[in-house]
Amino acid sequence: MMSTPAATAVDRAVDGAFDLQLGTTTRTALDAQVDVLVAHMKDQLGSPLASTERFARLREEGEFLLAGRPKRDALSYSVYAHMRALARVLRRLRALSATASGSDAENPAVTHPVTARGGGG
Repeated sequence: MMSTPAATAVDRAVDGAFDLQLGTTTRTALDAQVDVLVAHMKDQLGSPLASTERFARLREEGEFLLAGRPKRDALSYSVYAHMRALARVLRRLRALSATASGSDAENPAVTHPVTARGGGG
């Protein structure tokens, strides 16, 4: 269960990641956002929800993303895609935490996630 300031920090980090656009964001900004998301991911993976099956699946996905972090010489697109994947898993972990604590009502974005921007092909 997340405290309100921690939950708000995660929400801001996730929103910040989804606000970044590949063509207008510097590599330095992408790397900085990934660093923030990785720190939040590590905190989330230490959550007391670890005993639930749904959390276990998200833990596995989060650990995979942490282990597969792009190297500093990776293409910006790889870092961008990785950043968005981290943000998606963090959003789901946050939603799971909010559901477990009964605080869904305080953050409607948790129960109604924002869909990806742009048109699908």
